[in-house]
Amino acid sequence: MSVVSDTPWEAIVNVAEDNNCDLIFMSKHGRGGLSSLLLGSETYRVLTHSSIPVLVYRPPEVDASRRKAKEKAREKDRKKA
Repeated sequence: MSVVSDTPWEAIVNVAEDNNCDLIFMSKHGRGGLSSLLLGSETYRVLTHSSIPVLVYRPPEVDASRRKAKEKAREKDRKKA
């Protein structure tokens, strides 16, 4: 095993190119808002820097947890009003 790059997105792109991959498959974990800005998005960086097509999978539970969080926030707002 060897180190390809110090940054994950660069390593993913380099290994995919070195192995003549036809597609890069990545999962989206659903970070958004402030945490996404602070932590960055490796998936986004791969998408913007790769010449190889990238397929991004978003697990259904990500959408479900976001819906629950939004519903809780709405209920909290209603109680304040």
